Amino acid sequence: MHVLLRQIELFLRLTRMPATKFGRLAANDPRLVLDLRLGRVAGDIMKFRIEHFMNTPKPELPERPRRGRKPGTAPRPVLTLRTATIAKEQHHAF
Repeated sequence: MHVLLRQIELFLRLTRMPATKFGRLAANDPRLVLDLRLGRVAGDIMKFRIEHFMNTPKPELPERPRRGRKPGTAPRPVLTLRTATIAKEQHHAF
């Protein structure tokens, strides 16, 4: 793994930023990180843009709310093949 990609991966972990958002903000390319992971070689100008983005202080943004259920609500039942089969059998039992 190249040094630049290691730095990007560390940045993504520390900031909890999605790879597509990083690519869009750093280089206007949402596939940037995926392409680098698959072997794309960044040119000198691209490396400069990426390093500049990672080294520039970011304004404190409010943390994104996590997806999922609201506090105090019951979790959704998990539908599996087994529960679907049981539900179907119970439906036909009447």
